[in-house]
Amino acid sequence: YCFVMALPNAVLAFVLTSVYPDGSLSLFGEEGGILKETIVWSGFTFLLGFLVVFRSSQSYARWWEGCSAVHQMRAEWFEATC
Repeated sequence: YCFVMALPNAVLAFVLTSVYPDGSLSLFGEEGGILKETIVWSGFTFLLGFLVVFRSSQSYARWWEGCSAVHQMRAEWFEATC
């Protein structure tokens, strides 16, 4: 599944870098290209980093909740057998 999602993006990145090798892709006819704007890349990197940290935090919380539930279930089974 990951390969299916990654392949079109890789092809698009290859095409864009081969068509615009100097990064001069302009969206609205301006002289400078959007690929050379560092503020765009900074904002994108911040957003991507925030999403990765948020998702990692959420997954760790779910994992820890599962561990707690397993320990509680083990304790209840142990008490039931005694």
